[in-house]
Amino acid sequence: MPGQIRASVLAGVVCVMVCLLAPAERAEAQQFRFDPLSEPQVTTEEIRSYERMLGLSGDQVMFAEVLLEAYMGGYQELRQEFRQIQQAAREEFRDTRDRQVWEDLQQVTQVFAERREQLDNQFLNDFRLVLTPEQAQEWGRVERFRRRFYTLSQGGLISGETVDLTRIVSDLSLNDEQREEIAPILDRYEMALDRALVARNEIYEQGMREGMRMWQNMQFAEMERRFTEAREAATRLRDVNRQFARQIESSLGQDMGRRFSREFQQRSFPDIYRDTVGMRALDQALTMDDLNDEQAERILQLQSGFMRQVDQANARLQEATEESEQNRSVRQMFGMGRGGGDAPVREARQAREQLDQTVMDRLRSVLTEEQFARLPGQERRDWRRVLEEEGGGPRAERARGGAEGERPEPRRRGAGGGGPRGDR
Repeated sequence: MPGQIRASVLAGVVCVMVCLLAPAERAEAQQFRFDPLSEPQVTTEEIRSYERMLGLSGDQVMFAEVLLEAYMGGYQELRQEFRQIQQAAREEFRDTRDRQVWEDLQQVTQVFAERREQLDNQFLNDFRLVLTPEQAQEWGRVERFRRRFYTLSQGGLISGETVDLTRIVSDLSLNDEQREEIAPILDRYEMALDRALVARNEIYEQGMREGMRMWQNMQFAEMERRFTEAREAATRLRDVNRQFARQIESSLGQDMGRRFSREFQQRSFPDIYRDTVGMRALDQALTMDDLNDEQAERILQLQSGFMRQVDQANARLQEATEESEQNRSVRQMFGMGRGGGDAPVREARQAREQLDQTVMDRLRSVLTEEQFARLPGQERRDWRRVLEEEGGGPRAERARGGAEGERPEPRRRGAGGGGPRGDR
């Protein structure tokens, strides 16, 4: 598919800055994480989607699977050749420390991206040969599906930008009547999203192509302009999702509409709307078979109040996140501007983490020590201990808190500390 992006414009800028500012060894290790051959662009999952979308016969599916096998053979050959080139570039850089290596590798990477694109197109062209005239008329749906499937998943700049509403709907247990009700909405959504996605991808790709040149020429004002342009395109894409999400929610009725809305919110802000340590601990505590009636009642009361507080904290964190996404600059994102622009997000996140710590402290007062020890996270190892286990040296000294102070004890999940982000 022409012009498939492999990462957002922001990722391109990150790569440029790592390449030019980081120490040589670190730059070498971080190069070209957005690899055009990191994964195939035709998959078994995709063929299954075509089967449902176009109503493929068994023979057509078998033919597609044969084509896929041939495609994967060509893909693996390309991938192996590209890995060898990457390794040769790393070795040359280790010997010469010449940063021109990375600029040349960027051009070679583009060549391999074009070769992989030719491989993709060969599969698609061969596959189209066995379609009926009626199926061929639906090919536009296939092209829109591929853009959603492969470019939304590459990431973005704005929360909610990369959500695919058609996937949320397919994951819901809808009856035939409900699917028929929202089918016209989904058809309009696919068209509107595709227009916004094509425009966004073009801006992202241009930023990636020119990011290295802008940084080398110290065109910071132009970088900011391009970043703002990319963010605006991402926001338009997000707004398409929000507009049609409201329509789908309304059409599905109260119960299923609420489930759809909750899933859309969670996929838009996966780092915010996830189960926290406190939630998991309360849920598990209520399943303990050795709770007495008084304990169970107190835990239910704790859970009720805690969930209300979490809902409020999540709403504040979402608001702070959205404001940060709309106002931050490239320079702020890399700590080059005043404050970095994320202080409200940090404070909102800390406030939510404090709720976890408070509810864990209260749970400790309700449960016995033996019961509390069975809650999630009690067995987690202090991973920083490995620095001390090495013995001596500046890293171990820092891990101990320095020569004049004791290292502060890290918060543990079981004692109220927040779990790793993205647990869900």
